[in-house]
Amino acid sequence: MRKVLMVLSLVALAACESPLQSCLSSAMQDLNAVNALIAQTQVDLQRGYGTVERQEVRTFNRMCPDFNSDGTVDFEWCEQVVVRNIEEPVAIDLQETQRLLNQLEGQRTRLVPQTNAAIAQCQATFPE
Repeated sequence: MRKVLMVLSLVALAACESPLQSCLSSAMQDLNAVNALIAQTQVDLQRGYGTVERQEVRTFNRMCPDFNSDGTVDFEWCEQVVVRNIEEPVAIDLQETQRLLNQLEGQRTRLVPQTNAAIAQCQATFPE
C-alpha cells in the first residue's frame, strides 16, 4: 500500500508545472497559436480546399447487462449514443487564403522577438 501511495504522489508531483514552465507556457501561447494557424492555412492551400468539422450523433439499441444484488445478471435493451467527428471539405478563396497566410507570417515575425524577450524574462525571474 505504501508503494502505491508513493507512486501516486510522484505522479501527482510530475503533473504540476513549475513556475518557470508556467511562465514559459504563457510567454509562448500567442506564438504557438499563430504557428498552428499558419500550419493549417498552408495545408489548406496545398490541398486547395479547407475543412470544417461537424459532429454526427447516432443512437443504437443494444443489450446491456443489469447486475442484480444476488449476483445474477439480466439483460435489457438500452440506448448507446455514439458521437463521431467528421471533417467535410469546403471551398476556399485561394487568393484570400494566401493573403491570410502572408498576414499570419508577418504577425509571427513580430511575435518572435517579443516571445524571446518574454522567455528571457521568465528564465531570469525563475532560474532553475
